[in-house]
Amino acid sequence: MMLSEFIETIDEWILDGYFVDIRYIAIDIAGQLILSDASMKFTPRSLGIDMNFEICSEGLCLGIKQFCAANKKDCIELIKNAMDGTILINGRTMTLPGVDSLNYYSKMAHRDIWESQPHLQISRNQFPPLLPAELIKFDNCLRLSSPPFDGLKDAGGEMGLRTPGTFADPATINIYAGSPADISLAEYKLFNEKLNLKIVAHASFDVSKINLAIRGVPTVGLKHRVNLTDKIIWKDVEGDIRPGSYECELSGAHSALAMLMIGKSLVRRQWCIDESRTDNMRLVAIQTFETERLNTYNAIFNSPENQTAFEKGIACLMFACGFSTVSPLNNDAPDIILTTPGGKLILIECTLKIADYANKVGKLIDRKRLLSKRLQLMNLPSYVHGILVCASPGDQIAINSDQIQDHEIILLDREDLESIFNRTKSIVDPDRFIEDLQKRKSYGLEISQQNLPF
Repeated sequence: MMLSEFIETIDEWILDGYFVDIRYIAIDIAGQLILSDASMKFTPRSLGIDMNFEICSEGLCLGIKQFCAANKKDCIELIKNAMDGTILINGRTMTLPGVDSLNYYSKMAHRDIWESQPHLQISRNQFPPLLPAELIKFDNCLRLSSPPFDGLKDAGGEMGLRTPGTFADPATINIYAGSPADISLAEYKLFNEKLNLKIVAHASFDVSKINLAIRGVPTVGLKHRVNLTDKIIWKDVEGDIRPGSYECELSGAHSALAMLMIGKSLVRRQWCIDESRTDNMRLVAIQTFETERLNTYNAIFNSPENQTAFEKGIACLMFACGFSTVSPLNNDAPDIILTTPGGKLILIECTLKIADYANKVGKLIDRKRLLSKRLQLMNLPSYVHGILVCASPGDQIAINSDQIQDHEIILLDREDLESIFNRTKSIVDPDRFIEDLQKRKSYGLEISQQNLPF
């Protein structure tokens, strides 16, 4: 069912002029390039930073290829090959290991998500084991390469891929496709009961396929449940996009949920909170001194290269949730320290880049242990909570979930942060916040697949 839905959705979403990002790690085994891990992403907008490179030496082949596909059929051909377990790139053929039947999995089956995109994972067999001497050879090869990487782990972290010798799961190819239309989060605003909303669509997309609905809270019967599809005002194409906008009064509403769909597929569910109507004084205090261009939401979700802004945004978010927060001045310290009214002590490490995740986990473990020992020596409650905050979506985080679980670290990814942010209008109990996170079945990567308790 999900396989056919994936195929139907990408056929509807992908258009001429889509941008493509292909990442791969393969090993030459008996003259054949065998994939360890790979990803394909298709997006309607430019990818920004140029990451193109390829290293093929000493039996190792890895790289990133980014380009604009003039024709939709080229994208579909790439996807069809991947669904057969094969990537054809730069004149090379790379395949998933083994000859068994391919397995397919899609995150499209998950409910209660805020942002949806077509996804398909193709897998087959575990990657063949490599001797330590082979891995050392690959590490040193990458240190001498251009661009240079400090071994396989560094390269895999930069690319967001798993590397041979570090995992026991099957080798995979992950395919993602971005929506040809979306809500402009920077221009989605509810203030003084007036809603302003903007949609940005790909210039070639048929906007008649878009369905937009809102739900105002509190609802007044069915008054604040409105389908806006025919009320969107579409403007002329500007470059490679077509903007559309909508304005309306939501009398008595303090928040609004927008639901954007293309055909029968969900694109985004997004809450908007009326800054002028909230009982959370902490949130009011933050918003009073923010501007639209430099605010908490933009720092967390729209600053892909600004680590300092991201950390400040997370500190503001935690303050709005009722925590006491401090950002230590010493570089050899956690990014943020929190306390709750009940006396819980929490250390937070924040990261934007996939390449930093493993390093951040190690730092968080060491700092938890150091602080716990210090508290024990002073005869104080010594349990220290640890939270790793990641800017990326959960399905793009490739780190050791066993390590996170063993050391009782809570992972908050982009989807979790969205859910927390959307609930800051109401006062949050920080102690229950932490307790509910701990009650989840896993501290690890499956955390974002469960319903948030707050």
